[in-house]
Amino acid sequence: MEAVPEKKPSRFDVTHGLLIVLCAVLTYYVVIKDRELSRVQAAYRSAESQRQLLKQPAEKKPPMPIKLTVRRAVLGDGLVTLFHNESQRNLSIVVTCTNPTLKQTENFRLDVAPGFAKELGHMQGWKFASGDVVRVTHNDYEPMEKTMK
Repeated sequence: MEAVPEKKPSRFDVTHGLLIVLCAVLTYYVVIKDRELSRVQAAYRSAESQRQLLKQPAEKKPPMPIKLTVRRAVLGDGLVTLFHNESQRNLSIVVTCTNPTLKQTENFRLDVAPGFAKELGHMQGWKFASGDVVRVTHNDYEPMEKTMK
């Protein structure tokens, strides 16, 4: 058997092979960068949509259907506040009473039937005085606030 002489690759073959490898590496790099760019663009779109949601004004809630009246306490000192429900449904309201002078605050939950009123005064745990702030809140309505005179 005769030995086949080993053929040395020509300069053209080496250059051609290096170009093929270089193209493969560049293609891989472009694909990776394209995927990374797609992820970044998706994250940007998500962040932008959240920013737009935050910029939108909150829905305006209807006014609180509670009417406040104040009277002097029949038994004892202080004032009594009546919370009249002027809506057609039962309301569970949170009343926050604050005495700015003494820096005291207390929350009360009142369940008020439609067309009825609930009282809050010293018998229920808060002795109202002039300057006290009453805040009424409910998830479905705009909060309301009144300062005792």
